Amino acid sequence: MIKTHRLKVEYSEEKEPNLCDSTGKEAAIRKAVITPGEKCFPLGYEGFPPPHLSYRYPKSSPEILENITKELASNAALYYQTLHLMNKMNLKPPFEIRQKTDLTPPIAPEEMHRASLSEEESELESDTEPDFVRLKMDPPSSKERLPLTNVSNVHPRKSGRIGDDPLEEQRKSMPHGYEESFFLYRKEHNRAAVGDDNPFDLLSDEVLLHILKWLPKKTLLSCGQVNRRFNRVTKDETLWQRLDLSNRSLQCNGLIEVLSRGVVVFRLAQTCIADPIPDNYLEFPQGIKVQFLDLSMCTISKPTLRELLANCRALVKLSLENVPLDGGICAEIAENRQLESLNLTMCSGIDVDGMHAMAKALTKLLSLNVSWTNLGLETVQQLVKNLTPQIMHLNIAGCRSTLNDGDVAVLIKRCPKLVALDLSDCTLLTDGAIKILCKSRQIEYLSLSRCYNIPVSSYLNLSELKTLRFLDLFGLVSDQVLDTLKHSLAKVGINKYYHSSVARPTVGTKRTSIWGFRTRD
Repeated sequence: MIKTHRLKVEYSEEKEPNLCDSTGKEAAIRKAVITPGEKCFPLGYEGFPPPHLSYRYPKSSPEILENITKELASNAALYYQTLHLMNKMNLKPPFEIRQKTDLTPPIAPEEMHRASLSEEESELESDTEPDFVRLKMDPPSSKERLPLTNVSNVHPRKSGRIGDDPLEEQRKSMPHGYEESFFLYRKEHNRAAVGDDNPFDLLSDEVLLHILKWLPKKTLLSCGQVNRRFNRVTKDETLWQRLDLSNRSLQCNGLIEVLSRGVVVFRLAQTCIADPIPDNYLEFPQGIKVQFLDLSMCTISKPTLRELLANCRALVKLSLENVPLDGGICAEIAENRQLESLNLTMCSGIDVDGMHAMAKALTKLLSLNVSWTNLGLETVQQLVKNLTPQIMHLNIAGCRSTLNDGDVAVLIKRCPKLVALDLSDCTLLTDGAIKILCKSRQIEYLSLSRCYNIPVSSYLNLSELKTLRFLDLFGLVSDQVLDTLKHSLAKVGINKYYHSSVARPTVGTKRTSIWGFRTRD
């Protein structure tokens, strides 16, 4: 019986075979042997020792503490290990100045006698020995861990002088090799000064603008999310002079944001602009700088369009093809006194007051297209009587029962600078209109397609119009009569243009340009 464990011994005869293979490998033999250290409980800095062990160290005394201090001063490795242990146990750091107190507890005579008897005894005693009364230690003042930089020999860059460092003397006396064993390695992050890590801070806003002007609008929006400076620079007016948002769905607040960036050439053909929420909440920026606005076949409500045009006072060319209008919208159009080109093809809602306001106010108008707008008789009369004499290109096709020879006479007399005139599908015109047109001095293009009340022979009188260069007569004459007209009007090109280009923003193959200005990057 050894320490409560019973040992069993069995007898074996020599004749019986040996169960242990003597020819086994040395690795197998080593594996079978268990060292006493492996059976021991692994001791560390955490937790309490096993209950079956009792430490028979003597209690602390001034002499013992003095000896420990000397060992700490002479052995740098022991000193650093002690600091690590204190850090591990969350004890108070020893670097602070404390009040001097006698930490040595009084020792009873029997305790002194017991300590003297245990000096030569083993560290491990049996469980029958009386338990040793451990010294009660004060708990740490805080649960914060001791910074490793205070324990290790790693010092910050901005440290004091070498003589002021309490660990410098111990570091000098450290034996060679211990420094690397107990050195705490840290990767120091060098913080660069503000602005040194951003090369764009070396560039002025003007240089950034010259770089950003080569980027498309979608990339500009992404660049504006980098930082505040990029957001400010990308919103500069020079980067948003022209913009194409055709064939898209656009929220009203998005339209307001785009207009606030100073767009000058703006294409919104076939774009669907949603109504604001609530309906009466519209805040377009004051002084919109748009000069060329294409809203052809755009889906937009009348209140939104009226509010948009109410803030546009610098329009030079405007297209509202196939967009519903009313008197208020026509009045807002009339406020753009610098307007030179106006396309109202297939627009509905143009009344007498609206036409009167536009014809009277737009004195600088050069091109006007009001074809197929279902103009009434009084509306047509307001147009021909008040239209500016500066007009050069006019298309009033589709006035089937409202435009007559008298209106043509008033028009030719009031507008002597007419160069292109389209009177197609005006079925009330007669051969008298041909005689009136021959009195014009500058007409180069004339369209009389599907004017069925004009005799075919009357077209031969157009030879008196010396300035005429092109004549369209679609749906009127046969091929034989057409050959006769070509022979009589040798210098005139007949039926060369299938569609009218008066005041149209996009003509020919330039599908992304409006009135000759490119809208895409």
